[in-house]
Amino acid sequence: SFQWYDGITLTKGTHSIKAGADIRRVRSDAYLGTRQNNSYTFGGGFTGDGFADFLLGIPSQMSLALKPNDLARFRRTQMAYFVTDDWKVNSKLTLNIGLRYEFNEIPKELSGLTPVFDPKLGNGKGGLLYPKQNTNAKAFFEQIRPDLFFGYLDRETQILPDKNNLAPRFGFAYRPFENNRTVIRGGFGIYYSSAQLANISQNSVTGPPAQLWA
Repeated sequence: SFQWYDGITLTKGTHSIKAGADIRRVRSDAYLGTRQNNSYTFGGGFTGDGFADFLLGIPSQMSLALKPNDLARFRRTQMAYFVTDDWKVNSKLTLNIGLRYEFNEIPKELSGLTPVFDPKLGNGKGGLLYPKQNTNAKAFFEQIRPDLFFGYLDRETQILPDKNNLAPRFGFAYRPFENNRTVIRGGFGIYYSSAQLANISQNSVTGPPAQLWA
């Protein structure tokens, strides 16, 4: 990850104004070992006992990896801009007023290995839509699984980002008496969080041909 942060402070009279920006470039490369060791179930369907089936090497169900999983390479940019004002209204009251704007890109997999299911493809039969930068889905569906439907999105990510993340902040500190023994404080704010990149990289690169098993 790379981060650039800068801020300024301006004090004028009873106001202390701060403003700044925080920009981060996040990269995550993940090789997922999903089903790479294969999976076998011994349910006793042949001998009546699961352990006996295991000793004979006769599984009732199996899941086999047909190829190594593709490397997932995710990139995203996160930006935040803010301005706050600590205003000392008088000797008893101080207000804190601020506004923050955040923009978090949807993580983009460089090869477009993150399809989404569209139930409308194939006249309602459903199929997978791949980000427009994908180059390996076409050959797979046309040569290996022509019975399945697929297509391409008009973007490079699974979903569109949220661009209206305005986060106002307000706080106050009030001293009702002529001493520092009692101070009443309160505040309100709206906060946003972004999707964890680790969860996205582990769970979204599961469509063919990035992962193939039978």
